Amino acid sequence: TFSGVAFFGFFGAILFFLKKEFDFGLLLSAWGLFILLTIFLSMKLWKKEKFFDYLFRLFFLHKIKVKTENGHTPLSDEIKDYGNQAIDYIHKFSPRFVLDCLYSFFFKLMRILPIILCLYFLGTTVSLRRIFFLGVMIDMFRMAPLPAGLGSFEASYLLTFSIFGLNLEVALALSFLMRALDLATAGLGLLFNTHHTVKLLKEGN
Repeated sequence: TFSGVAFFGFFGAILFFLKKEFDFGLLLSAWGLFILLTIFLSMKLWKKEKFFDYLFRLFFLHKIKVKTENGHTPLSDEIKDYGNQAIDYIHKFSPRFVLDCLYSFFFKLMRILPIILCLYFLGTTVSLRRIFFLGVMIDMFRMAPLPAGLGSFEASYLLTFSIFGLNLEVALALSFLMRALDLATAGLGLLFNTHHTVKLLKEGN
């Protein structure tokens, strides 16, 4: 969840504040607050419906039809149903939502482990707080509307390493290694899901 990403940013900010590097700490804090405020405002505006109805019509989502059990319905209606379910879940199961946020936070922590290992094999030592900063920069740049974050993903590594005066060649090599790791895990997931889907279809026939 985005809340887990916000907590990840706050945790990185604490590491910078402890080292009295307030500029980076404030940046990560601002990122975390931005995400939480975005979630809060989205939930408030969702209830009024008019704002999101305008966005749906702006992008013609009400004209796109999706197949459901009851026939074909506008994509905008499906998005509304999903949003209502998410908000109801947060209100009715707050403890479970907090656990989901913690799970997302620890998932983000696990995501930085390959970065640490790759840096080790590349012969570069980078402090943990800088790796947290890199993780936040990756999240920021992934918001760019580009397929699979092409270019923006690599740019987040180059920018972070340049800010801290680190070797840009290592940054580029690290970004390629992490891209390859993402491709491998996504490929395995696609292979497993495809195999499972084909198996279910054969059993159905």
